[in-house]
Amino acid sequence: MKFLKLFSWLSLLAPSVFAAGETLGEYMINHIADSRGEWHPFPYVHVPIDWTFEIFGINFAPSLHVMMMILAILVLVPLMVKAAKRKNNAPVSRWGHAIESVVKFLHDDLVVPNVGKKYAKTWMPFVCTLFFFILSLNIFGLVPGLSTATANFSFTAAMAIMVFITFNLAGMKQNGPINYILNLWPHGIPLPVLLVLAPIEIVGLLTKSAALAIRLAANLCAGHFVILSLLGLGSMMQSIWITVGMGIPFAIFIFCLEVLVSFLQAYVFTLLATLFIGSAIHQEH
Repeated sequence: MKFLKLFSWLSLLAPSVFAAGETLGEYMINHIADSRGEWHPFPYVHVPIDWTFEIFGINFAPSLHVMMMILAILVLVPLMVKAAKRKNNAPVSRWGHAIESVVKFLHDDLVVPNVGKKYAKTWMPFVCTLFFFILSLNIFGLVPGLSTATANFSFTAAMAIMVFITFNLAGMKQNGPINYILNLWPHGIPLPVLLVLAPIEIVGLLTKSAALAIRLAANLCAGHFVILSLLGLGSMMQSIWITVGMGIPFAIFIFCLEVLVSFLQAYVFTLLATLFIGSAIHQEH
């Protein structure tokens, strides 16, 4: 019933989008896109975020999606501190038990198989931070009025670049810089074949991180566009019956699916990042 009330309320906002002179497409883009001028949480609501903080001509003032990241940190830190409280080497709350089960799952099913038990303790903080940070941003994107930072290709590209630098540095530290670079392609192959294979291996190394960025942003964008399109369907066709009979039920279904996608995409991003780190540490060639 709470979901039904929520989407009924959102569907009633859809006609006001057009009344305010803002098309459904513009409202959808404002929900997904980053902004430094105004934040449009709802129709008729415009929150100015046009402050400036320049250093050497570069504006370091937080944009809308940066504020979502700050909000995620402000929410995650106290929640994780609460979950970390223990008594007799056991969590003291249900929340602590829930987080411990997730951390154990990440340890046993992601880190140990891909990185190895020897390096599991080293990489667990990075893996847990990556998973919970992306998950929290995915969930925030489903809250009415908030924005979806993980649907921004700039954000996902920055995260992918960070993972790219991390697994390459990890490989160089473990195998040595020269050996790591030489081990990117098989040994003992003829020079003509190597000249063809070397660029392919380098491009493959770069596309690993590109796949991370595209997968996360594309999945989050698609889900939000579908939900907002369904909620605006009745307004576009000027029929309240289409909104109640088709728009709201399908939007509720896609919303529930997006909750699952939020967890799944955080898991997939973390899984691939862990897999890349493990392959860099334990090179095959």
